[in-house]
Amino acid sequence: MAYRRQEKPGGEKVDRYLDSGQNPTNGVIVHYYLKEKPTGEVTLTFLDANGKEIRTFSSEEKQGEQGKQSEVEETGGKKKKDEKKEPRVPKEAGANRFVWNTRYPDPIKIEGYDDPAYGLEGPLAPPGTYHVQLKLGDQGAESSPTRTFQIQKDPRLATSQEDLQTQFELLLAIRDKASETHSTINVIRDIRRQVDEWEHRAKGHAIHETVVADGEQIKKKLTAVEEELLQVKAKKQLDTMDFPVKLSGKLAELSGVVASADAAPTRQAREVFEELSAHLDVQLQQLRQLIATEVAAFNTLIRDSSVPAIIPAGQE
Repeated sequence: MAYRRQEKPGGEKVDRYLDSGQNPTNGVIVHYYLKEKPTGEVTLTFLDANGKEIRTFSSEEKQGEQGKQSEVEETGGKKKKDEKKEPRVPKEAGANRFVWNTRYPDPIKIEGYDDPAYGLEGPLAPPGTYHVQLKLGDQGAESSPTRTFQIQKDPRLATSQEDLQTQFELLLAIRDKASETHSTINVIRDIRRQVDEWEHRAKGHAIHETVVADGEQIKKKLTAVEEELLQVKAKKQLDTMDFPVKLSGKLAELSGVVASADAAPTRQAREVFEELSAHLDVQLQQLRQLIATEVAAFNTLIRDSSVPAIIPAGQE
């Protein structure tokens, strides 16, 4: 099937099929009119029935913004990953349109890790009442126009609102555990990086051997925790056939199972979530203990040493 890739004013990329029809837009469509193009930032904030913020989208691309990886394209015989960034809010003079896909925010990402097997998305908002607020520049919330809308249940479904709400709450809890897991991995890698840097800085100093010995012990224990959270030996998706999936991958798989049907989660799914949560708590406790003891002692060792904080190149 032939298609042409285009980019919308909001920054998201879409495929326009040349030999077939186009499905209606999937999501909540927000139309708004601007008398003239604003010079400052324009934001759209989506809120739940209680006024609690779900997501805020901006006309500005935020520094350090991390998008998820989209499908792989074939370009000139080479595979190229196209990064889909957070959609931006249009702010042109006249009529504007923005589409919210009704998803809550994605979990925190593992820095520098783009394996699609762990590309867990935020859950879809359940049927109910929601609000959207348009804000221009420094305009206060009280003077920002707000509109109410409904997300309706598929009329073909016999599933109750209570069951859909239960499914959403479990998916949100899984997302939060995934964020906690990924944040922990990021902390581990940051500590390891800092230990490596101090080992390098200590070269040529009397304390070097002690710094290296203590640092290696810390890194060994950090790796033991990390390897329970993420299958570090899997460099691509097929590697999971040779190496067992760890906590991060299990949470992603569980989310897919729970979201696979418009129905309440099964008892088995809830039990698996409790088991994975308990396993995460054990690893977090081990990491906290390591930071409170050996990492704290390493900090004291460095603080009491004569190792300079900055070493100009060529003067190691």
